[in-house]
Amino acid sequence: MAIGIGVSAAATNSGTLNLSGGVITSDGIFQVARQGAAGTVNMTGGTINVGLDAWLGQGTASAGGGGLVTFTQSAGTLSVGYDAFSQTNYGNLYLGIANPSTKRASYTLSGSGAIDVYGAFYAGGGYGGTITAAGGIGGYGDFVMNGGSMSIGGAGQTIGGAMNIGRAFGANAV
Repeated sequence: MAIGIGVSAAATNSGTLNLSGGVITSDGIFQVARQGAAGTVNMTGGTINVGLDAWLGQGTASAGGGGLVTFTQSAGTLSVGYDAFSQTNYGNLYLGIANPSTKRASYTLSGSGAIDVYGAFYAGGGYGGTITAAGGIGGYGDFVMNGGSMSIGGAGQTIGGAMNIGRAFGANAV
């Protein structure tokens, strides 16, 4: 399932999902604001089940980085990585990986909202390349929790899940 998918940094594509009840199941990947686009999710109830990974504002340096994400959850459940294909590949929630500062990925969890991540949670950080003090491909993910609950790591994992803030994937620090 994809909401707001672009093809370059100049993408003007946008999408919005307003969910107040019901169940959405995406056995594959759930994407919001990828490759320069904008995406908004307003969740006041219901459930989103994601079989593998959820990418919120993810992109690549060659396509201008990720998109501008606003995800607001005051109720309902986002469940990521429930192992849809029985491959013991517990999915991860990625927020603002390799996106520019002008297109931040923002997630606000409040009220009775719940996030269940069977793998790991990543907020901000680069994805490959070289990270320098002056640039590189960083990532901007803002996670605000002023209510609700978050569970990271599924019971079937032998090493558990992790919460990663500002991690650089495969990057060479200089």
